[in-house]
Order: sequence, then structure tokens, then C-alpha cells
Amino acid sequence: MINIGILGAGKISHRFMLGMKDVENAIIYSVAKRNIDEAAEYAKLYNIEKFYGYVDLYNDKNVDAVYIATPPFCHYEQIMECLKHGKHVICEKPLMKSSSDAKKCFDYANENNLILMEANKTIFTPTFQQIKRWCDNGEIGKIKYIEASYCYDGKFDDDHWVKQENLAGGGMYDVGVYPLSAVLYLMNSEIIESKKIVIKSDNCNDFEQYLIKFENGVVASVRGAINISTKNTLNIYGDLGYIECDNFWKSKKCKLIKVDNVIENEFEFNSEFTFQINDFLKSIECNCNQHLMSEKLTLDILKLIENKG
Repeated sequence: MINIGILGAGKISHRFMLGMKDVENAIIYSVAKRNIDEAAEYAKLYNIEKFYGYVDLYNDKNVDAVYIATPPFCHYEQIMECLKHGKHVICEKPLMKSSSDAKKCFDYANENNLILMEANKTIFTPTFQQIKRWCDNGEIGKIKYIEASYCYDGKFDDDHWVKQENLAGGGMYDVGVYPLSAVLYLMNSEIIESKKIVIKSDNCNDFEQYLIKFENGVVASVRGAINISTKNTLNIYGDLGYIECDNFWKSKKCKLIKVDNVIENEFEFNSEFTFQINDFLKSIECNCNQHLMSEKLTLDILKLIENKG
């Protein structure tokens, strides 16, 4: 049984806890927050054995792995502390702002036989894996064009970290990583050209749209925003048909549309978080960095967002 400690029990961690309900080979052993009273309340809510501050979590030898659910500007320091104390890490998206800092974390993890994985849930769900099978099996023929979007109006105050570019704020860092992960994972092809259009507020890029061309000839359009709500759909167009999936980062339905046939698949699951957790745990058990959200995928996403073009 793998003991997991939660570091920074914010809003998203409650969804992680729901995902843990269908995980068989791990438990949430402890929770750490800066405010000990809040950590105690969280532990009581979920019947978690131990609660403490961050340093005590790092030093607790009973903790095998850590789920980091703090804002991304904290991630580099916290990931490195966990790794230095011999703990595997699954960390919320985006892993961090800087691809060079992320590479340092991955290098340290690899050198010390530890697993580091970004908790970017999109590509792990059975729905998304069905989409990948359709693409790989040639159900829509040769893929020509992909579009994917995650844009919402968060109505954040200007002093919120999501509105601060230097804290990994902005539309693409906050939610655009979901469509980027979807497109880059499905293509599995090198990027040969990318362009971006940005709508910038005082402190961050509220809206970004990327046009990406891959070595395999496919062109993709990807949007991420925190200042406007749009219909957020993954569409994959081939010469024999197309695939569509609304809210693709968590959806239970996907559709294959061809000239003479429409197939809609629906999956049952309690939480889209369960699948990324299981993939992380599998990597720990086999002592191999073969999870779907690979180091290369995480770094390629960060490099795209860093690109000023």
C-alpha cells in the first residue's frame, strides 16, 4: 500500500480526494497545510490519519508519495523538497512557469529513481483514450486539422495569482495546458512552427490562441483564456470524418462522425482524477517513468507557452 501525503489542500484537492475513492493500492496518509488548524479540519473531514505543516510532511518517512495542490509559483521549491526527501511527486498543472526549472526537477527525479508527474488529467480518461484509439486506427482517415479550447470567465481580482504572469498566471498556464496536452499527446509529432495571438491585461495574458504546425503536416488551433467563456470542444478532422468531444478534459462522452455512420461512446466513472492517480501509482510500482503525461509532454507544453512568437 502506497502512503500519499497531500501538500496544500486547496479547492482542487477535494476533487483529488474523490478520485482516490476508486483507487485500490494507495491511501491518503497525511495532509499538510501552512495553517495547522486548517490541516486538522481537512484531516477530520476525510478521516486522514496525520496532519501537520509542510516541513513535517517532507520529514515523515512513512510518506511514499506527495500530491502537490498549491499554486504553481510554489511548485519548484516544493517538488524539489519532496524529491530531496525521497518522495515521489504528482503535482497539479501547470507543473511550473519555467521549462528550465521543470527540467531541473525531472533531472533530479530521474537521477534518484523517483517518479515526477504533472497532474494533467486530460489524456488519462477512458473517453480520451477512446479518442486516441479512433485516431490511431485510422477511423477518420488521415488527420488534417485539430482544434481544442478551454476558455472561461474566472472574474478574478487583479491581485489573484491567476492574474499575475510572473506567478504562472494567465489563460494558457491556468487552463490552456489542457487543450495543449490533448493536441500534443494525440499528434506525437515534433512542432515545426507556431504562432500566437494574445489579449493581454495589465499583468498577464488573459487570452491566448496558438496556431501550431506539426512535422506530420497536421495544423492545430488551441485556445486558453480566463476572461471569456466559450464552447470548449476538441474537434479532430480527417479525410474520412471527424471526432468531437465537449469538455474533453473530463467528459464521459465522445463522438465519431463519418459520412454514413455516427458512433457515440459513453463511459461511467465517478471522477476523472482516478485515472491519472492510477497511472502515477503504476509508475511507482514498476519503478519506471512510463506514465502517459511524460516529461517530454510537460516540457513541450511549457516551451510553447514561453515562446514569444
